[in-house]
Amino acid sequence: GGKDSLVVHALARACPDIDHAWCYVGDGADEFQSSWRLQAIVRKSRAPVLRVAHEFDYEHLGKMQFGRYKPCGHPWAALVAFDSVLVAYLNGFEFIAVGNETSANYGNGVQVFDGIEVNHQYDKSFYFERRANLYIKQYLVEKLHYFSALQNLWELRITEIFCQRCQPYFQIFASCNEITKGSSRWCAKCEKCCFVFLLMSAFVEPPLAWSVFGTNLFEELSLEETFKSLYVGISSEVTNDCQEGPEQQEQRQEVQRSRSYTDGRGGKGGGG
Repeated sequence: GGKDSLVVHALARACPDIDHAWCYVGDGADEFQSSWRLQAIVRKSRAPVLRVAHEFDYEHLGKMQFGRYKPCGHPWAALVAFDSVLVAYLNGFEFIAVGNETSANYGNGVQVFDGIEVNHQYDKSFYFERRANLYIKQYLVEKLHYFSALQNLWELRITEIFCQRCQPYFQIFASCNEITKGSSRWCAKCEKCCFVFLLMSAFVEPPLAWSVFGTNLFEELSLEETFKSLYVGISSEVTNDCQEGPEQQEQRQEVQRSRSYTDGRGGKGGGG
């Protein structure tokens, strides 16, 4: 239900001779059924959805310990990859297309185990994709191909495509770390909200960006430091979901030069 998945869907639709469907992996048996947003996206896309679900014992996971290290989650993208193999095989699909982008190839700047850098998005990286694809072909389904349609794209380019091709989904998609139940789809406070708002503001008119989030986040004083960390690069604290490589930093600086949100379009907070 986020922008990356919707961009992959838009690219798949551009190939009219290829049948495609959503594959949704739920964190809990009723996750899809209880989400109006996910159901609305499927209805608007007019593509079928194939669903699987898992029930995790998060309490047990939180008690696990490996020396000095404790797990902070589970490799969800890897789980989705291999769940999709079963779904694709049972339904006669030859390709599994996911939406993992280039920044997943960069680590977190934390080194452990003799200098090995931690990458919390390892199972979204091209290294994982290549190894998973080889494993699938050798041991599971020889003619099935697992790949990311966005692997060679940075967030900035993905957002540009999203704003060009996916505007019908603007009022129902969400890429927020703190989604709450109720009327609001975005918390409009977390780093991920600020990150997506900043990127979208570079490609759509200000009122349209504001309508997605329910407000103009550039005018929220409480978010000033968050935007500085993402937009200007003053702060060193950047959310893990907004990981950048050197090329993406250059792209962000280009957006900063060309589309300042104080450029006079609509007054303060007018652009992005």
